[in-house]
Amino acid sequence: MLRRGRYGQRAAGRDLERLSAEERAGAEAWYRLTEERALILGAPSNLGWLFVLRCISFVLEMPPGSPNSAPGALAVDMGYAARMVDAERRSDLRPWSETDIADLVDGDDQGRIDLDAIKDQGPRRENLFRWVTSRTDDPEVFFTIASCTPSLWDGLTSWAVLRIHDNMRRRSARPRDLPPSTLDGLMRLGYVLRCLDEALGEDPR
Repeated sequence: MLRRGRYGQRAAGRDLERLSAEERAGAEAWYRLTEERALILGAPSNLGWLFVLRCISFVLEMPPGSPNSAPGALAVDMGYAARMVDAERRSDLRPWSETDIADLVDGDDQGRIDLDAIKDQGPRRENLFRWVTSRTDDPEVFFTIASCTPSLWDGLTSWAVLRIHDNMRRRSARPRDLPPSTLDGLMRLGYVLRCLDEALGEDPR
C-alpha cells in the first residue's frame, strides 16, 4: 500500500481510507502507543543498536551523521517500540524465548548470540544478518511473527512515515531519499530485533 517518494497528509489519508474503519482505528491506536514509547525508548539493546548501525551504514549506505541516518534509526526505533507495546497490550502475544531462536543459536559456531557475534567480520555476523533479514523481508514470515494483518501494519507504518517525513522536511532533509517502502523495511527490522532481544533477555539501552 505504501507509496514511493515523499509522503504527506494527502497521500497518508488516501492510504488510510483504504482500510476498514476497525483497522483504521486499530492502526491509529497502535501508532499513538508506539510513538509514546519510541520517544522514551532511547535505543534498542547494545546488540540491536550495533545491528542497526551496520545495516544503515553498509546496507543502506547512510554513514553516521548523514541527514538520513537519524530518520532511518528512528524508523527502527518505531518498529522496536511497536513490538514492545503490542506485547504488553495483547494477551495473544507471548514474549519470545530461547526456543524461538534455537535455530540461530544452533547455527552459530560458538553456540551463542552476543555482541561478539555482531562485531565478527566473518560467518557469525553473516549468520545473524541472514537470520534477521529472512524474517523481515519475507511478508508471510513477518506477519506470522507480528500476528497482525498486512493492512493493519500498513496503517501503522502510514502514520509513522508521515511523522518521519514531516520531521525530515522541518530539518531540510529530503523525504524522497527515504521512501515509505524503505522506512517500512526498517520498522520491520526494529520489530524483529525486539523479538530477538526478548529471547536473549536484553533490554533497551
